Amino acid sequence: MEQPTHLPFAPPGKHTHSNSTIDKSHILECLIKLMPAEQQDSVQSMQQMRSFDTKQLIEMECDLSEVQLSEESKQTECKKSLEEEKIEAGCCLWDLTLLPEQSTFLHEHHIIPLLIYNLNRFVPPLPSSRLCEICLGILANMASVEAINQELCKRKDLDSTMNYYLFHSKDPALLTELMRLLTVGVSMESTKQYWIHFTSKDKILRQILSIFRNTLNENLMERTSSLLHYVLYTSHQVLFKLIDFSLIPAIIEVLTHDGVIGFHLSAHIADLVLRLLEVCSLQSHYYKYLEENSEVAKNLVQCICKTIMDYESSSVISTATVVLANMGLEDPQLIQQFIQSRMVLKTLMDQIPTEDEELQAGLWQLLRIASLPTENNPHQQNTILVLTSHVDKLSEESRRVPSEMKSLCATVLDQIQAMEAHHMEMPDNRDHTSVPH
Repeated sequence: MEQPTHLPFAPPGKHTHSNSTIDKSHILECLIKLMPAEQQDSVQSMQQMRSFDTKQLIEMECDLSEVQLSEESKQTECKKSLEEEKIEAGCCLWDLTLLPEQSTFLHEHHIIPLLIYNLNRFVPPLPSSRLCEICLGILANMASVEAINQELCKRKDLDSTMNYYLFHSKDPALLTELMRLLTVGVSMESTKQYWIHFTSKDKILRQILSIFRNTLNENLMERTSSLLHYVLYTSHQVLFKLIDFSLIPAIIEVLTHDGVIGFHLSAHIADLVLRLLEVCSLQSHYYKYLEENSEVAKNLVQCICKTIMDYESSSVISTATVVLANMGLEDPQLIQQFIQSRMVLKTLMDQIPTEDEELQAGLWQLLRIASLPTENNPHQQNTILVLTSHVDKLSEESRRVPSEMKSLCATVLDQIQAMEAHHMEMPDNRDHTSVPH
């Protein structure tokens, strides 16, 4: 792994921590700058700095005597405010904590109380949003080390801090780091119960869902989607709650962003959002909700089909196809009319051939549903024209699929043939040159 680019490296002969080439004394300097100003002055020499205990300094009284700063420190102090120094030092530590050994070193020097101290300065002078973002970012990096994550789970002050910023911050960058911290926690097997317990509270879930539904910031959207995905996958109880809290209408809004001029989700974000539906589509509670909210169900299928047509990304189309296929297995009539649209069918056909077995299975399930006989189907002629024009491609693809899918492919080809024969036997059938959309 490459070292962070803007950190000073150790001069020859200097002691460094572990195998890192980053000067240990610089790490401690950055750590000291996160302290209250009164406590910074108590570290009078480099020798003290190399052996100091942050925890002891935090517990000291704040009426410490002032110490004469070096000329260099004086000049720096004139140029920057204390908050700017904290931000600069925090950025260095943020980069450093990408390295597990540096996270461990900082943890040994009690950085966590310092970070929470800076986050909890709710009386003037208040910390800047940038400094709070950095502190949460450092915590998110450090939480990926299991021993540190376990320590975070024991801190009651962290609960109240996260709760405060979740409900009071409007800064997308800060909230992005908070969502990342929660996601790291939920994704770690040994500690996930603590983080699930925090996120599964009704008030917290509703707020996370509100942020997901309303943000136009793609970084925050990505992190919030990732958090929701981990939570849905980890806890069925939370999944049921989120569905009852209107997760499905929220997903429709996010994918369509009706009324937001010029806003378009990137393919990566669209795929993350669709993966929330993929997890839901494996649960019976999801279909119970759709059955009780038929208009939402209709809008959802329409939204997914539109997403298939709007994005050229294979990952988006693959995930959307799998979601629709899962829904079709539960209720074919719910999706049939929408997937028989000429444009949807054509987009699906363009994915053949594919080596993606999940997409392959989803495609053939949708083709089975699309080729089922129906009465009064406005898309009937479109369906026949598209499917019959691709029958050779489908026949060839059917020879490449895994053995367990052979029967499904044969069913689809038989249904297409029967559909075409039935259409040709209709007394008023003629060769139509124009096809309605």
